[in-house]
Amino acid sequence: MYLTGKLMVFLICDIPGISENVVEEIEKMLKEGARIRAYVINTDDRGKTRSCLEERLDLLEGLTWEKMILSEEGQNASGLEDEEFLDGVDLLVAAPCPPWLWERLVAFRLPERVSLVVAPVGLDTGTRDLIYYLGDLLKKERTYFVPFGPVSLNPEKKPEASSKGTAGSFLARMDLLRETTMAAITRSRIEPFIFECDTLPR
Repeated sequence: MYLTGKLMVFLICDIPGISENVVEEIEKMLKEGARIRAYVINTDDRGKTRSCLEERLDLLEGLTWEKMILSEEGQNASGLEDEEFLDGVDLLVAAPCPPWLWERLVAFRLPERVSLVVAPVGLDTGTRDLIYYLGDLLKKERTYFVPFGPVSLNPEKKPEASSKGTAGSFLARMDLLRETTMAAITRSRIEPFIFECDTLPR
């Protein structure tokens, strides 16, 4: 089994309706022998209020997790600047990964032994920002993308570029997260782009 004994760190942005799908993939990987440590990423301190994501993570046997507070403006309260959290790690997985976190990952220096798996998610994302950060991540060594493509927030209307540079939305296929991590372990890739427009589930 490719995942047996592999240590993975997950950065999970708490996006309702999307991050829960990541939990399902984590559960599969745990059953296949992976060792996983997760960090739930929030952009502010929400105090004692527990999200649905956190409650589901508590139910996974063999998983350890904690909160990490990151600012979208680039000022970090804790976490990514401390490379010790990657000690002994084989894979760093960011899922779901919104564009503001892409910027942080582009600047983050990965240890030689660690590969990065990114599951991009963007809702009403500017075209320029998308192309800029995607290009930088594609050039980053040992970086693997969960297949992603455009989605429509309105199933009756296709996303159209506007004069303000808005490209609509895009979403990674979270059901391919496990497959992508297995490929990354062997330093191989699966096709990262899906060109057919889909609609978000209601």
